[in-house]
Amino acid sequence: MIPGFVGVLPEIQLREMLTRLNLKSELDIGLEEARVAMASEDIPRAKQVFEQLIDKYPEHQRLVIEAANFLVHINEAEEATTLLETIEYNDREYFPRAQAIRSLIQFKQQANPIGESELDQLFAQASRLVVERDYEAGLKIFLEIVSKHRNYRDDGARKSMIAVFDVLGNDHPLTKKYQRDLMLSLY
Repeated sequence: MIPGFVGVLPEIQLREMLTRLNLKSELDIGLEEARVAMASEDIPRAKQVFEQLIDKYPEHQRLVIEAANFLVHINEAEEATTLLETIEYNDREYFPRAQAIRSLIQFKQQANPIGESELDQLFAQASRLVVERDYEAGLKIFLEIVSKHRNYRDDGARKSMIAVFDVLGNDHPLTKKYQRDLMLSLY
């Protein structure tokens, strides 16, 4: 008998209770093994573990998100994109996370300048900073581009800022600050 357990619980609460009891699913054990392999930079082992888990649990969205993040990290964007396509747009919990990973893939692609102009270099630098998780520096450069060259890349700097906001989430202090700055710059 478990104190406090009176029947059906939402998945999150059930997982918290199982964690308190130190009970882990086979999936959780596998994810932990993949994280340990990544932390020790054993990329082949981490990839193997993720592949085995995906084969066994193809519908598990949390696994898809972690595996896609890993694939982006090791520069396998196409595989990550294929995995992310399994997450439906009406999945309230995981679709926004999938979109954020898609944005990171886009930033990685934009990190290589398409031209030689100063503006091309700035845009690529901002994208690189976002990939390196220096979000504030990246947002600052994107805002500078929006302020001075709004039409560059079909409003690409503004769209990139919005993608960074999606990655950070609406409650992040940088999102709040730069959304306000973006609005002031536009109007």
